[in-house]
Amino acid sequence: MQTLFCSYCGSDDIEVLAWVSPKTNKISGYIESLNNYYPEKSATNVNIRCWCHNCQEINRTIENAKDADLLKK
Repeated sequence: MQTLFCSYCGSDDIEVLAWVSPKTNKISGYIESLNNYYPEKSATNVNIRCWCHNCQEINRTIENAKDADLLKK
């Protein structure tokens, strides 16, 4: 699994909803909502909803923590 960060604060202390095989622990995709599913290797893994333990709220994911400052402005 790639490292994703909170889009607001840049923390990697986040949780995302995902489909995971209990047999292999392989992630097959991320769950944006009940109606939206993104395959694990999809470019849309960025900007999915996440729970940030630092912010204590739901934000979006980004690939580079340095980009978090840009999104606040």
